[in-house]
Amino acid sequence: MIKFFRKIRHRLLSESKFSKYLLYAIGEIVLVVIGILIAVQINDWNEDRKVSKANRVHLQKMVAEMDENIARMRMLTSDNEGLMYYGFPPLDEAILNCDSILKLSYMGLSEEHLPFILNARFFAGRSVLNLQQDVFEELKSTGRLNTLGTDSLITAIKGYSKRYLREKYYNTEHNDNIIRSMEKLEEGFGKMILDYQRDSIHFSINKYPWYFDPTSEEYKILQISFAQVLNSQEKNYGKMMDIEQHSEALKRSILNHLNSAEQ
Repeated sequence: MIKFFRKIRHRLLSESKFSKYLLYAIGEIVLVVIGILIAVQINDWNEDRKVSKANRVHLQKMVAEMDENIARMRMLTSDNEGLMYYGFPPLDEAILNCDSILKLSYMGLSEEHLPFILNARFFAGRSVLNLQQDVFEELKSTGRLNTLGTDSLITAIKGYSKRYLREKYYNTEHNDNIIRSMEKLEEGFGKMILDYQRDSIHFSINKYPWYFDPTSEEYKILQISFAQVLNSQEKNYGKMMDIEQHSEALKRSILNHLNSAEQ
């Protein structure tokens, strides 16, 4: 093909047809430019396909992460499938029991309340959020986050990450408050529970006179500590329910984007 065009140029020059040669030269330049533009367009199209394919994989992984986050929030808040570990109850159970013990304390604790109080699971442990964010962090570090999809989808993904960072901070604060309150219970209420667990056969409530005395220091500490534990666990519960809802919403947005991309 190159030899063909070269022969035409030589023939036009040998025949002194400069005007025709000039037109031919311009035409050849135009063809070369068009060829380059087509090649660039094909290359861009191939690159777009690669990016689109990679984005699809990342979004599918992000959907899987949302499923993990939803499952974790449900486990920590309600645990209907019995997945909790280390013997801690889910938050809904801990909140209910904590509230019940606090109410009983204001009614006046009695020996009849002991079976419930000694066995109630009112402490849900350190209910840490620990959400999956690996895909987001990878895309953020590689600078590919802004190529992931539509502006609204990218905004939703960034918003989810910001919410997690904010809630993670408050979650840590609430858990620290819970631990401090539990530590205050150790000498009075905590010692009574420990004695019962270690030797329930010889356990006697009469060894703990403070239990029947609302004016005693141990009794007051019990009420204050249970109120603080209840408050912080309720806040953790509310935050986790919000995260579950936002995880479900982001999952729907991603799936809608993936489905629309297929059409």
